[in-house]
Amino acid sequence: MRQSSTQFPSFVELQSILSQGSQRPVLKTDNFNLEAIEKLYSLFELENNFHKISKVSEFLQWSENSKLKLIEKIQSSLNYSGDIIKDLNNAYDYLSEEDTILNPSSVDTIFVFGSSSLFRIQKAIELFKQGIGKTITISGHKPFYKDSELCEAEVLDNYAIGKGVPKESIMLEKLSVTLSDNVKRTLDLWDSINFSPTTIIIVCSPFTMRRAYTEWIKFSSDKIKIMRQNSQISDSYNRENWYKSSQCLNIILNEYYKLNGENLIDISMANLGYID
Repeated sequence: MRQSSTQFPSFVELQSILSQGSQRPVLKTDNFNLEAIEKLYSLFELENNFHKISKVSEFLQWSENSKLKLIEKIQSSLNYSGDIIKDLNNAYDYLSEEDTILNPSSVDTIFVFGSSSLFRIQKAIELFKQGIGKTITISGHKPFYKDSELCEAEVLDNYAIGKGVPKESIMLEKLSVTLSDNVKRTLDLWDSINFSPTTIIIVCSPFTMRRAYTEWIKFSSDKIKIMRQNSQISDSYNRENWYKSSQCLNIILNEYYKLNGENLIDISMANLGYID
């Protein structure tokens, strides 16, 4: 069993997680690419198996060791050249793309992925008080490796109300334990209360935004327009500093492996007939 979010689950643990989540089917796939991280593999002359491994279990085994080797190579380049910095920036920028809000009054809800920090809900409150978004939706139980009385959604809900957001303007999803499940269970919740948004803003940490957006593309109807807004983040995880510590490298590079791993899961599910 993993002890932190930087570790990959075993195949058995992954099966358990998937079985406990919402069984909402994948509707379509997002055309994400792995070019930025593949450039890093090429730069440091490491074996790149992203497109060679098709089995989820094998990809999990390869990813853990491969990620650590890449981190070691990056950290060994203490005097980063201009080319290395450019490639590292490109890797971060792809993950953290966001959108310009052209029609604020059209936003039906601001969706917040649960977190133990307040950065995401603070961004949502800022948008809401600017008149962007009619409601706020907060999703998240708590990570498997943490124990607390309140789930993340409840903690962020209390904070938002304390900052002046009306309670009736907030919807809570309190069961999900993974990013994918955040999306699926929120869509389940909206279905149950006959809430049918046409435009939403998703709020997430910059480096998690690509995967968050991909999950929304996969599970939501084409009738929903999805826009992205990044929250603030602690300085050690920002664009200028993330590659300067092994912990930040581990967490942020993880997003590329998770993108590909979750794509392999989707393909496996499709082969079993679980994708419409």
